[in-house]
Amino acid sequence: MGHVLLEAKKVPAAKATLKRALKLDVKSTEAYLMLAQVALESNAPDEAVQLVFDLTAATGEPVGLKRLGGALA
Repeated sequence: MGHVLLEAKKVPAAKATLKRALKLDVKSTEAYLMLAQVALESNAPDEAVQLVFDLTAATGEPVGLKRLGGALA
């Protein structure tokens, strides 16, 4: 749902939906990465980095760090 809202340019609704998704599943890689993408597109790189670190802490996997590195390169 968050992805659909983002594509429709409904950023506030997408962020709210993705945050609800994280409350339901604190290990949702997709929700963390989408929120990080929104943060980057909103010129909030510090927020994006924090979300990626939160993802890594929640899952124990570095997938977010790899994607963030690619996005910032």
